[in-house]
Amino acid sequence: MDPPPYGQLNLNSDVGVFSDGSVGLGFVVRDSTGKMILAGARRCSAAANNRTLIETLAIRYGASSALSHGMHIDQLESDSRNLVRAITHSREVDVLSSLIISDIADLVSELGVQEFSFAGRTTNCVAHFLSHFGPSVGFDIVWDRDPPVDCIHLLEEDVRCEPINLV
Repeated sequence: MDPPPYGQLNLNSDVGVFSDGSVGLGFVVRDSTGKMILAGARRCSAAANNRTLIETLAIRYGASSALSHGMHIDQLESDSRNLVRAITHSREVDVLSSLIISDIADLVSELGVQEFSFAGRTTNCVAHFLSHFGPSVGFDIVWDRDPPVDCIHLLEEDVRCEPINLV
């Protein structure tokens, strides 16, 4: 994760697939020091075989949660290269993913996102952990300021790595 400049926020999202076919969505919002400001985990039923679709759901979950908490997000990161390219370069994706990308575009505008980039798994550890942390299907957990104890060390590791900008 390449921390945003002072006073700005970064949102990172990821997905996890469970053996029962359900999908976990995770996101984390951090400030310029890498401190967690907001994070969430949700487990839902989705087409786990459509990776683009579930990655779009994770981004939308993080962006809509940030917006509902009144945040202004400057940087948005995903570990889905295809999705970053689809959003930043208007690449074609399946119909369902394109509908969610349309929602994301509206959220990005409302949040004030200036940069959307690819962040590989090594810079996406917290969001990845949270995507596997998701509770039972249909419920979600949102942490405000205090991260789950199990991911505190991951917050520190993510800050030491840099994402790849595809814009």
